[in-house]
Amino acid sequence: MLGMGHLETCFFFFKEMLEYGVVPDNFTFPFVLKDCANVGDVGVGRDVHDHVVRTGWDKDVFVCAGVIDMYATWGEVGSAREVFGKVVEWEVVIWNAMMAGYGQNWCAAECFGLCGEMVWSGVRQTVATLVTAISSCAEMSDLVHGRELHGYSWRQGFEFQNKVKTALV
Repeated sequence: MLGMGHLETCFFFFKEMLEYGVVPDNFTFPFVLKDCANVGDVGVGRDVHDHVVRTGWDKDVFVCAGVIDMYATWGEVGSAREVFGKVVEWEVVIWNAMMAGYGQNWCAAECFGLCGEMVWSGVRQTVATLVTAISSCAEMSDLVHGRELHGYSWRQGFEFQNKVKTALV
């Protein structure tokens, strides 16, 4: 293991776990998926995603968010959206992961649209949700929707959140 970087060490231990019959869980997969995203190893990442599905961890919100993030980091927004579309439990973590994926891939309109879908689905936004949506409006120079989000964030009680205020600037 001498000379291995952090990411290679993570993959090494993940493979060792599998070889020794240790079953990865919802604490293991997010770290492995993040490393796959950062290394950019699409083949290994897809293998890990397949393993997630085979073992049933694709129902876990944090593992699913990790898969969405991995694909979005690679610029594969369609794959991320496909995973998002198969989600069973619509929790804020999943919505935020997909919105962030759109945001980091310059898909501002899709990000803002997803924020609207989130409101209609009844899932309560978080500071992260609003910061992502507001940033997408800024990216599009969309003052009308930015003002809507400003008013919405205040009506929802986020007026004292420094991160939201900073995004509005």
